Amino acid sequence: MHRAIASNFVFKYTQTLVKVSQNDIKPSILIVEDNEELREFMVEKLSVTYNCSATENGTEGVEMAQKSIPDLVITDWMMPGLKGIELVEVLKSGEDTNHIPIIMLTAKDKMEDKLSGLSQGADDYLTKPFHTGELLLRCNNILHSREVQKNKLIKEFLLKPPAIEVVDSDQAFLDELKQTIEAHMVDPDFSIVKLQEMMGMSRMGLNRRLRSLTNFSPVELIRAMKMERALSVFKSNKGISISEVGYQLGFSDPSYFTKCFKQYYGYPPGELS
Repeated sequence: MHRAIASNFVFKYTQTLVKVSQNDIKPSILIVEDNEELREFMVEKLSVTYNCSATENGTEGVEMAQKSIPDLVITDWMMPGLKGIELVEVLKSGEDTNHIPIIMLTAKDKMEDKLSGLSQGADDYLTKPFHTGELLLRCNNILHSREVQKNKLIKEFLLKPPAIEVVDSDQAFLDELKQTIEAHMVDPDFSIVKLQEMMGMSRMGLNRRLRSLTNFSPVELIRAMKMERALSVFKSNKGISISEVGYQLGFSDPSYFTKCFKQYYGYPPGELS
């Protein structure tokens, strides 16, 4: 394949995958690379498609990831101070950051080195020197897969009971979150502050992780769960009043409940009777 054709293919492919992201918000990538020339090169190339931030050392990389919760981290293996393999271990063991996919960059091309990086939780592995197109495609493939998983998770989250068997940290987080919300759904005083305290997370950490998995903020998710429950109640109890369903779900004002229901479904609850 000629270089011009290959470049055109990469451009078209990456542009197609970017459109998968909702709300036209560019995914965010954190680049942790001590080689200044390579770091600036990656920022230049990836910034066309993503919101990029960068740092030259692992310690600062961990701090930036914990603060901003990026959609993807690209890290070099060998760096002064905190090495890439250690950065992976720290982020993958953190409650707020263990869901972030990580691509490891390294000049090491032995299979045992690759297995070592993957065993620590790295999601992909790219050997230096690498082709720009390959880096772009690997980033897009990971983020595209996360978007597909995100859509699947939110559908299952709203329509199915919590999983009996926990399959991964994302599912465990969502199951715990759903059980916590359902246990307090009828409480009109249940707030996001109380939710974050029960989940043992900061407000920013809860919001960023939830958005990364479902595209919902905590407020939007609670509202969606209440509306799904309301529809189920209306369908199973044909004679029940609008105000009664609203009170069951923590709405003290029936008109406000009706407004929320209409915004969510596109029609008022009165049309169900």
